[in-house]
Amino acid sequence: MKNSFHKKPLRHFCRCLQFGVFIVACFYISSGSALADQRNPELANLFLELKTAKSLEDGEVISSKIWQIWTTHDSDHTLSKQMQMGIDLMQSGQLRAAKAVFSYIIDQDNKFAEAWNKRATVLFFMGEFEKSKIDIAQTLALESNHFGALAGLGMVEIHLGNPKAALEAYKSAASINPHLLDVKKAIIRLEEELKGVIVHYEAIIGTDTGPTHMAAALGVPVLCISPTKFVKSLRWGPWSTPNKIVGNPQDCPYVCNPYRCIEPDCLNAISAEEVIKKLIQLLKELK
Repeated sequence: MKNSFHKKPLRHFCRCLQFGVFIVACFYISSGSALADQRNPELANLFLELKTAKSLEDGEVISSKIWQIWTTHDSDHTLSKQMQMGIDLMQSGQLRAAKAVFSYIIDQDNKFAEAWNKRATVLFFMGEFEKSKIDIAQTLALESNHFGALAGLGMVEIHLGNPKAALEAYKSAASINPHLLDVKKAIIRLEEELKGVIVHYEAIIGTDTGPTHMAAALGVPVLCISPTKFVKSLRWGPWSTPNKIVGNPQDCPYVCNPYRCIEPDCLNAISAEEVIKKLIQLLKELK
């Protein structure tokens, strides 16, 4: 999950559209003005109205009011204008510039929750998922009802290979704003995946990719087939999940890219016998 997002913002923006989460929850653009940010006393009533809204349309109207409040500073009009500037830069794909603007706002007022949330969004698009997660934590520390940050956290956890954590984040977002249809779809999809065949397996054999990460997140023992140059068990392996890693100890002669291998000699050198041997060892350790 370490692609260079800032070089291809539109491509990855479309990837987020597939989940439908960031557009609704983290990338909401407000052009109107409101009274204040997360410290506005109106928010308590708006959150109650949001939970009890009887239609999707009513829910969207209420959530729009909440976003307007979040994106407007309570006392500094200049910071509100800076916020809109950062949003415009982010929309146009100028992610580094947007990040600089949101960082400036945070430096001026580190209690402005939406500045943290918007910078988390930028960091997500740049592929800096761990940093995005840190900024989301700051957002939630200031505004625990920030359904946008919670939905964004779900996206981040998906990219970090933590489906259980993603599911919890999505459920928290939906409990605050039950009108996030795409979040609800993500919850259904994750629940189906997490309750699917994987959890019934004694062990999973796979390469360093999605199903293996999901199995590890579920606590299912994994046998990962991958070059040791990229998979270092002590540092990157699933610490709390029984695992074995099968790889070629020889250095790759190519400047390898974990997303595109020119000549997969390191994988071709791994025999079926090696994999079976490691699997038998893993299963014995589980008994």
